[in-house]
Amino acid sequence: MIDENGLLVGAVVDDTDTLEFINDLTTSVLISLFTDATAGDDDVIPDGTSLRRGWWADTTLGSKLWLLERSKALPSVARQVEQYALDALGWLLTDQIAIEVNAAAVWLSSTMLVLTITITRGSARPISIRFANLWDFL
Repeated sequence: MIDENGLLVGAVVDDTDTLEFINDLTTSVLISLFTDATAGDDDVIPDGTSLRRGWWADTTLGSKLWLLERSKALPSVARQVEQYALDALGWLLTDQIAIEVNAAAVWLSSTMLVLTITITRGSARPISIRFANLWDFL
């Protein structure tokens, strides 16, 4: 889990998992969410420039969470955070690492958005990763 300071504070381990695997999975989730994906032609760039970011060598890597950096604390923004997170983590399903990935975003205040990612892999217990200060990263 990620605490309110953005630090990794623990992970759930059952009989089929190792802490090493869960740390690798958590690292993969962090990279997927907090690497800037390339904005689409129809995306509005928040700083008004034409800089679409992303990485030229892999246009599918990352998320579009950065596009929300100047957004207001609205329920619709929380829904967009969820969708961008699911889009960024879709490779977990494609690569058959997970059978289900869920994202839930909730505003705790006008400056604190909590994002919880839940990853289900076969019969293993789901792994949840919670970002308590997501808005600070955007």
